[in-house]
Amino acid sequence: RARWPSTIGRRADECAAMPPAMRWVVSPVADLACFAGPVLAAFAISRCTRHIPEDAIPLVWWIPLGVLVDVAHVWGTIYRTVLDSEATRENWALYIIAGPGLLLLTLIVNVFLGTHIGWTLLAYYAMFHFAKQPFGILCLYKARFGERSKTDHEWDYWTCMAGALIPTLINHAGGMKDTLGWFNAEEEFLFRLPPWTRGPLYLAYVAVPLLWTLRLMKRRVVDQAPINPGKIAIMLIQYITWFMGSSKHQLTALSFHNLFHGVSSMLLVHHVTQRRLRNWRNSKPSTMTWIDRLNESLVASPWKYIGLMGAFGAMEELLWEYFVNQDYMPDYGYKLPDLSETQRAIATSFLMLPQLSHYFVDAFIWRLTSKNPGFREALLQDSATTCTETASKKEE
Repeated sequence: RARWPSTIGRRADECAAMPPAMRWVVSPVADLACFAGPVLAAFAISRCTRHIPEDAIPLVWWIPLGVLVDVAHVWGTIYRTVLDSEATRENWALYIIAGPGLLLLTLIVNVFLGTHIGWTLLAYYAMFHFAKQPFGILCLYKARFGERSKTDHEWDYWTCMAGALIPTLINHAGGMKDTLGWFNAEEEFLFRLPPWTRGPLYLAYVAVPLLWTLRLMKRRVVDQAPINPGKIAIMLIQYITWFMGSSKHQLTALSFHNLFHGVSSMLLVHHVTQRRLRNWRNSKPSTMTWIDRLNESLVASPWKYIGLMGAFGAMEELLWEYFVNQDYMPDYGYKLPDLSETQRAIATSFLMLPQLSHYFVDAFIWRLTSKNPGFREALLQDSATTCTETASKKEE
């Protein structure tokens, strides 16, 4: 098991002397481009699209933001699952639940309870998924600095989750927007809060991160604990993206929520998969099957890696548009089918499956367990080696 020397009790100047490569999840360029870059891009898009009506997302914006990022990144899950023969052998039961099992459940909900219930449940599940992802990235920066304190972990977790929870509750109190509006489909609020709660919630949205920051400053001054810039940056991104993503302006909300989430997910999946397959080839290449070699070929080039996700995302979106949404194609003269309510519910259930499976499986494939072969080494090995070498040199 990879281990790091703890920074607890280590002076800040000693941590500052750590090799710079240890402080990044992937690399300086990749981290800045795929974590900070999407947020900056979202601000730019929000600025230049203010003239677009609040309830409209033009096709010219939906294709790059909705299809090639939001819908496409969901398909990145296949690189970590069905395109890895060892992972498939270890997790075949999980994949059955994530595929036929969830499809059956979705059909029951949409056909017998109504698609508005299906969309509502999926929206809340999606919000939880989006809220958790930044904390996972934050933990990678914590690992790079060797942070092991359980108390710090609790502070980081609840502060990060508050960044998503509080804006969501504000909207339930009629704050930034009047509808749930996660997919802009049929989803509805499961509950509402009285309007007077908006004030305390806005106050909490300032107070929680402020207390977290003051605690960091205290530990820096009193305990001489190191400052972890990556952790602080991801926490800031969580609060920015959820606040701006709660905008009534649909294009602004799409930009802030989906650019950061989708691009960062694509980066991490590519990074981990490429390194996992490289380690596998170096250690026991004879055990790799044709599906693993195909996976290896796809992730060897960023263009092939992104291209496959984009192709699957485009096909999925065309099916959504043809059978369910019918937002853009009628404007171009296409005649689309007029489905009955039951037919529409069945089509919706099948098309919901990729994202529902993604949300479900994602909760398992990022765990450092034997069920995810090669994952620990792919994600953490270099940092652990570097930390160990640094500690050894200090001891000498």
